[in-house]
Order: sequence, then C-alpha cells, then structure tokens
Amino acid sequence: MSAYGNSIDAETIRAEAAIRLIGRRDCEEWSEKDQAELETWLAETPANRIAYIRLEAAWRRADRLVAMQPPNTEPSKSVRAWAIRIAIGAVVMAAALSGVFAYITRPQIEFYATALGGHETITLSDGSHIELNTDTALRTTLYRNARLVWIDKGEAYFRIRHNAAHPFIVNAGSGQVTDLGTEFFVRREAGRVEISLLEGRARFDSVGRSRSQSTDLVPGDELVATENSVSKLRAKTDELAHSLSWRNGLLVFDNLPLSDVAASFNRYNREKLVVAGADVARMTVVGTFRTDGVARFAHVAHDILGLQITREGNEIIISR
Repeated sequence: MSAYGNSIDAETIRAEAAIRLIGRRDCEEWSEKDQAELETWLAETPANRIAYIRLEAAWRRADRLVAMQPPNTEPSKSVRAWAIRIAIGAVVMAAALSGVFAYITRPQIEFYATALGGHETITLSDGSHIELNTDTALRTTLYRNARLVWIDKGEAYFRIRHNAAHPFIVNAGSGQVTDLGTEFFVRREAGRVEISLLEGRARFDSVGRSRSQSTDLVPGDELVATENSVSKLRAKTDELAHSLSWRNGLLVFDNLPLSDVAASFNRYNREKLVVAGADVARMTVVGTFRTDGVARFAHVAHDILGLQITREGNEIIISR
C-alpha cells in the first residue's frame, strides 16, 4: 500500500500498541510466546515501534506519580493500582477516540467489478474515466492529497485528468503507477502486472522488494512486472490498438499462436477453448472476432484451418 494509505492506519497502530503494552505490564500470565509475538509486531514496521515507545513513556510518567509520595513511605498497592489504572485509561481512551475519529473521517472506498465477459465505464468525481474489462475488480478512493485505485484482478483502461496537487496512483500487485498526465491501461494476473502507456507520462514504482525500482514510461512503452523482475519494451501503435479492442467488444489477432487465441477467448466466456497438441497450439491466427464469438471462431478453425472440433460439456476441443 502507498504512504497515503499508511497515514490513515496510524490510529489503528496506536490502538494496537496500547493493547499490547497493557498486556505486558498488567498481565500476570505474560508468557515467552506473548513476548515473542510482541517483538515480531514491533519489528514489522518503524511505525509500530514508535507508537509503542510513546505509549510506554506515558506509562512511565504515571509510575513517577506514585514515586512522588512522602519519603520512607512504601507505595501501597491501592495507590499503585490507582495510578496504573489512570495511565491505562488515558492510553486506551486516547487510542480509542483517535481510532473513532479516523474511522469517521476516513475517505469512502468505492468498489467496482465486472462479471465474466462484462464491460463497465466509470467516471470519477474529478472527471477521470476508468473502463473495466472482463472479470475485473478494483477499488478507488479520494484522499486529501491523492487519488488512489487498487486493481485486485483483471484489466482496466485509464484516462486521467491530471492534477499535480492530487496525483493519481494505481496500485497493482508488485507495483504502483503514478499518473503524470496520462492515458494507459493495466492488466493484473497472478504474480504478473502489465502496463501500457498510450499518452502522456507515467512512473512505475516497484513495491515489496528489498531494492526499490522506479521506471519512467513514455507513449509506446510496455512494462511487465513480477515479484522478482521489471522489464520494459516498445510497442507499435497498431499493437496497442489491438490490445484495447476489447473496449469495442472485439478481439484482434495478428499472427497470434492458437494457444494464445484460446486463452484470450477464455477470459471472456464460460465456454472454454481447449487446444490439443503442441503443433496445433503453434498454428497462427489472423482475424477480428467478437469477444463472445467462441462458436464462430470454432467454425473458422474447422473451415479455414482444417481442424477438428469436439464439444465436451462447456469445453470446445480443437485438434488435428
């Protein structure tokens, strides 16, 4: 998640720090396992450790209240318990009130999704447009200093109204795309993100890596990111146009292997194409088809390519 999202979670971290501190200081059955869990949580992020240290300092100030009793007077259990309860109450109340305020003022997250074969266009309050392709899910929200989108799966086309004071950031798997006045599309699959830039400029930042990496994109750039690598190449204008033909309900194939053609159709349809045989999979296809034109393509494969078509349940098997 971006730094904007982390700032919103600060109060949640403070509340959890209070709970863990109270458990360690006030629980007679605090175990080695409890201590190990605390140390693991503290090591997760600097924010966790800072929140814990600040609350622990507040607790020590409460202990000093007890120490201010007259000399040679042993603090009674009731006085110590009273001071500890005050510290606990102050810590928990502050964390709870801050958490409630953060929850009430948290920007609303909008959820959007398309079914298999679906297509939806949404217009954001700032005038930006997002088109969702088949079987796509994303979330979007507007913070005070940024506009954020998370692509959970699928593919989306973005036409962004640029605002330098409120950057538009798309989070997808192992990276973030920051708009710098841009028209682009993003496709997210398991362990892989593809980004293609049509107009303007954008920056891709890898996340969740031991070494961060930033890559500037200009029109015609295509970037592929996995958990372990980032690669960039140039694409022709007609190739980018073919990649976006789904916006018109079409699939355009230009000497594409039959295995890839089948995978493209399968993204949009419950009836699946199955290619049998490596030699058949390598055969190339040229043509334009509707995204829901599985049956028509099967006829073309039979009539033009001379292949056998067999139906088994919701599968169309293409073979020699």
